Amino acid sequence: MEVIIGFLTIFLIGSLSLIGLFMISIREKTLDRILFILVAFATGTILASALFDLIPESIHHLEELNSGGAGIAENLVFVFIIFGFVIFFVIERFIYWFHGHAHENKNKLVCYTGLGDGEDYSLSRDSGVKSFALLNLIGDGLHNYL
Repeated sequence: MEVIIGFLTIFLIGSLSLIGLFMISIREKTLDRILFILVAFATGTILASALFDLIPESIHHLEELNSGGAGIAENLVFVFIIFGFVIFFVIERFIYWFHGHAHENKNKLVCYTGLGDGEDYSLSRDSGVKSFALLNLIGDGLHNYL
């Protein structure tokens, strides 16, 4: 019986990810109003989960490993945390460089080098952001069910 209840609760929690399909059908003006609140809630949830659950749990497991004779320094956990922040910062900067804000052509992605030589690199863009958003939504939905 516990297995059936477990599968049902996982299915219900996974079904909550389908709220994203509802968000696609909302008008853009209404979506812009509630999107800020939803992003703030998601950010707070992720940060709370990391700060109050994942990081203390990793330190606890490290203490268990060290009591078994592993000899790993506790500072290593914090080095990995800082390394994660740096990696995500670099990814965010990379996405910003190719953000597709071309004034002269809507189907062109422009990479602003910032070197001051006036040469910027550009790539053609055949599909819009909507296809990426849809693929991201589908992939996230599949991830939640798997």
